[in-house]
Amino acid sequence: MRLRRKAGGAVTVRGLSVSQKFDLMFGVGPLTGDQSFASPDEYVQVWQRYRDSLLAECSPWHRPDAYWAVEVQYQPRCGSETEESALLRLGLPLTPEERAIRDTRNLQAPTK
Repeated sequence: MRLRRKAGGAVTVRGLSVSQKFDLMFGVGPLTGDQSFASPDEYVQVWQRYRDSLLAECSPWHRPDAYWAVEVQYQPRCGSETEESALLRLGLPLTPEERAIRDTRNLQAPTK
């Protein structure tokens, strides 16, 4: 991943500040002590702009915090439910890799 320095010294990752990316991926909890986004609307707009690249960085059965907050409006991490079980239970779109894992598990499951 290529890091660039913007005017004013802020380090960016693909056009996002490190703090913005952290907030989108892991939840609002600023690294720098500043608010990363000027408003909730800006948070949503930035998520929509960088959604595909941030989702592509996730390992199977995981989604950025902004995915859950903006698109699903549900947080599986708040309880004992895993992201995987929430994705499956809610019928949310799966990546090709996740579908392959699911299908392999279904083939290996014992039949009654």
